[in-house]
Amino acid sequence: VCGYGRMGRQIIGDLRNRGESFVLVDMRSELEDYALEHDIPFVIGDATRDETLQEAGIDRAYGLVAALNTDSDNVMTVLSARGLNPSLFIVARVSQSEAESKLRRAGADRVVSPYQIGGHRIALALLRPAVNDFLDSIFHFERGMDVDIGQIYVRDSSTLVDKTVSTSRLRDTHNVNILAIQTPNQEIIITPNANHQIVAGMTLIIIGPPANIYTLERTYPRPL
Repeated sequence: VCGYGRMGRQIIGDLRNRGESFVLVDMRSELEDYALEHDIPFVIGDATRDETLQEAGIDRAYGLVAALNTDSDNVMTVLSARGLNPSLFIVARVSQSEAESKLRRAGADRVVSPYQIGGHRIALALLRPAVNDFLDSIFHFERGMDVDIGQIYVRDSSTLVDKTVSTSRLRDTHNVNILAIQTPNQEIIITPNANHQIVAGMTLIIIGPPANIYTLERTYPRPL
């Protein structure tokens, strides 16, 4: 996680609550005492530089978040990260909409605008407050979690292959529901019907109790 501003702090909190391992990269030396006090693995250094990312273990990382203060720094971080680890899954923060295409060309797999997302949530709170409250119950960890959304990947060898949404029995065995399916060609199918067939390469997006979600994600892990 590159950058420990307000967004980086939230990202680390969410990763920690989900039991994911991470390393913070930030160039402010004054963060060292704070990181040690709060048991945050860290590297003090410039995330746009190859040697800093290598010190953080980028060669063995699954993913990277570029959440630095400026779009230009995030572009440089993404460029460096992609060059060091071509298989890395990279998510980048963007402030100015015109920088989104640059981040994608630099190698970001996903680009997120906190201002756009924040605007959508404010509009949702106004127009559909119950929907907004539902999303808050999922994403606000400090309130205590009794539901979460996760994803499970269907490999060729998976026991889910050639079953249907109904015969997968995920609801019966793990108390989770399939909200959507991402097909191998990245199409999203919302609320698939009970007879929809599951094939290898699909990603099932599920909702249910957090512990059950995490168990299934370990059983059907995302490809590296």
